[in-house]
Amino acid sequence: MLLSQKMLGWFGGHGFSGTMGFFTHVMGIPAPFAFLAICAEFFGGLGLIFGVLARIAALGIITNMMVAVFTVHIANGFFMN
Repeated sequence: MLLSQKMLGWFGGHGFSGTMGFFTHVMGIPAPFAFLAICAEFFGGLGLIFGVLARIAALGIITNMMVAVFTVHIANGFFMN
């Protein structure tokens, strides 16, 4: 479900342009990296679901989530409590 929210705007998501706007203007992520993050989540999730290049898809998703941890959550520590 989250796959289609960021890329396609389904299930109450903002779609590709809304997500790109948030990443670039609010979070300050450069546009090429924001594009890669959206594509890694969408196509990586599809790759894992259908078993197509699953290791490469998993690497893209892991990289995306590690960047999220270090850019957003590191200020509070790894464990929030």
